[in-house]
Amino acid sequence: MQILDASPSPLPSKPVWGTVLRHGLFCGLTLIIGAQILYRLGIYAVNLEGVVANALTIILIGSTLSYLAIKRQRDSMDGGFISSGKAILVSSGAILLGFWIQTIWNYLFINFIEPEYLELFKAQAVATWQNKVLPEDLDILLATLDSMKNYPNILVNSLSLETPIGLLAAVVVSLFMVRRAL
Repeated sequence: MQILDASPSPLPSKPVWGTVLRHGLFCGLTLIIGAQILYRLGIYAVNLEGVVANALTIILIGSTLSYLAIKRQRDSMDGGFISSGKAILVSSGAILLGFWIQTIWNYLFINFIEPEYLELFKAQAVATWQNKVLPEDLDILLATLDSMKNYPNILVNSLSLETPIGLLAAVVVSLFMVRRAL
């Protein structure tokens, strides 16, 4: 008995992991470069301007790398067609790998490369919030910043604050990049 509704794909689908790995590495490197540019400009995520600059950097990098990853998978690997599920898998995988790489970099940067970074960050936080919040709240903020020397705290911070913004950008780009075979 023959199945009538099964139509063959124009080209066999290729695995996505090469694309995810390649663009995840690119994403990690560009996130590190973006964070370093913000740091060198003295833009810290302790006030509205710093948070907006950080979020816009993440959205720009996340959407650009998602676009490039999906385009490569779709056009070079899958014959010009990609499903929405595969597009989301490729872009989200690249973004998650990129943020994991950036998290490792942040740990190395804070603890070994530039240990005075947290002191600069704390000084900016005190200058921004000293007269605007209760002293107890400022102490909690400073204690939280001190805990950022531990890798699990850096990972939780990245997963709860930065990664969702990048994943949202990846999903939005994925939905625009879908091209199905007829």
